[in-house]
Amino acid sequence: GVDNRYWSPATSAFDRHAIRERMHVPDNALLITMHADLTAENDHRTAVAALRVLCEDLRVDAHLLFIGTGLENGRLRLAAMHAGLKKRVHFMGQVRDAREYYWSSDLITLTAKSAEIYPMATLQGMSCGLPVVATERSSVAEFIENGVNGFLATSNPHDIAVKWFKAYHHTFSTRNIHKRMKQQVNISRMTREYQEAMGVN
Repeated sequence: GVDNRYWSPATSAFDRHAIRERMHVPDNALLITMHADLTAENDHRTAVAALRVLCEDLRVDAHLLFIGTGLENGRLRLAAMHAGLKKRVHFMGQVRDAREYYWSSDLITLTAKSAEIYPMATLQGMSCGLPVVATERSSVAEFIENGVNGFLATSNPHDIAVKWFKAYHHTFSTRNIHKRMKQQVNISRMTREYQEAMGVN
């Protein structure tokens, strides 16, 4: 489950500009965050390809933020460089607290090829009130209602880019996305239901 009290929308005191400035991301740019291990299964390369479509074909000033580490790190950096996106793809590695990155982002994404891995980090981002664009095969797909808290996409980079574009121009309610996640994956409720199922008082 997700601790919805900890993973909650930013307060008015949060300095979004300072975090973006530290990452060299303009205040008015679209910032998309993907928090997942850098593995072939999570398919970050498709996200890089989609960013190229978003920037070049759809003419959006966008940046992609990767949180996590893994064997694909070097290959992903090369892919970003070869795509001409070196300054638009940011590698943060492991972070102690991802909330400031979620709060500085416009949406989160997951381009995983399969539903084998539980998307805890993505759900935490959604609990912070961020809309999500995820592939239909990813494990987060079951939590998404198109137009309510995000959009589902195929694994095609162009479709992902289009859904990012659509999400960017769509009006989402941060409060409603957080509330929805609180109902779906609240850690206290899930613990209580588990204890009831196991006959624990």
